[in-house]
Amino acid sequence: MPNIKSAQKRMRQNTSRYRENLSAKRAMRQAIKDSYDAIATGQQQQAREHAKTAQKAIDKAVKKGVIKKNTAARKKSRLNRQLEQAFASTTKTKSTSGGSQKQTSGSKEREAGSKK
Repeated sequence: MPNIKSAQKRMRQNTSRYRENLSAKRAMRQAIKDSYDAIATGQQQQAREHAKTAQKAIDKAVKKGVIKKNTAARKKSRLNRQLEQAFASTTKTKSTSGGSQKQTSGSKEREAGSKK
């Protein structure tokens, strides 16, 4: 136990911040775990809902400074990749027929950029 008053205050601050950070981390981890469990059981609608809440929890953790931006991006990317791989067959059937589609927005931007 510190004797100096400012050190005592710092210790109190650290413990309260630790608790807040821990609760944010737990909420994030639980949301991620729930979404992975839903993916494993094959419940597509529930998995997508859990993934959405997991992404919100990850973003909140970043906002609070509990995890870094790149860590959050990696976690969300892995979650989305698992989600798409698990339900790829149902997603592909809904896509439109193939064929080459012309990109209009990109070519217009390039033309506008060259005229300047």
